[in-house]
Amino acid sequence: MNRSRVTRRDRKPDIRRVLNPARAWALYALADLDDGMWEQCEWWGAGDGLALVFHGIRIRPIFVMGDVAEVRDLLQSLSVLHGYLNLQAHVVAAADGIYRYRQRHEMCRMLLEGFAPRAGSGMPHGVVLPLTVADSAEVQALFDTGDGAGIAFSAAQMEAGFFRGVREAGDLVAVAGTPAAARREGGAGVGNVFVRARRRGHGLA
Repeated sequence: MNRSRVTRRDRKPDIRRVLNPARAWALYALADLDDGMWEQCEWWGAGDGLALVFHGIRIRPIFVMGDVAEVRDLLQSLSVLHGYLNLQAHVVAAADGIYRYRQRHEMCRMLLEGFAPRAGSGMPHGVVLPLTVADSAEVQALFDTGDGAGIAFSAAQMEAGFFRGVREAGDLVAVAGTPAAARREGGAGVGNVFVRARRRGHGLA
């Protein structure tokens, strides 16, 4: 381990230069460079490696990138004892003996380039409506109907992102949004997609 090379990073241009070549992996971290998100971040570097601890949601995401040695140095230097650790497959072994996993998941990301917005045409069983931060308690209540759904949701994402919902008889039954919007980088991450159990299988998502 070489903790001496792990240093705090506080210059956005330097961080952006490290993240941008790996946009597919680093989109959420790029979004955290925006004002309002930046203030909730800790950034650390080791060589060409980078670690982000985000304090803005309760699961505390820990994002790390670099080679195995850099990732291990970074993880051994972080002061946080628990969080939602995000590692690329080729460096998973770097966390051995540092963190004990409660659950492990493999994430697959789909990329859409050349996005062109289109007008919504409504839904056969409801209407797609914009959601704002004023709806955040209702969105959280919908997530709470599912096992573990919405663990990475906060009301602040509705201010920074773009959320839509489907209501039936006034009841919110489906939601999706962009919890990460990297405006300066021209990208966004679609997430928080959830449909009430009794209404699944009808194309609402």
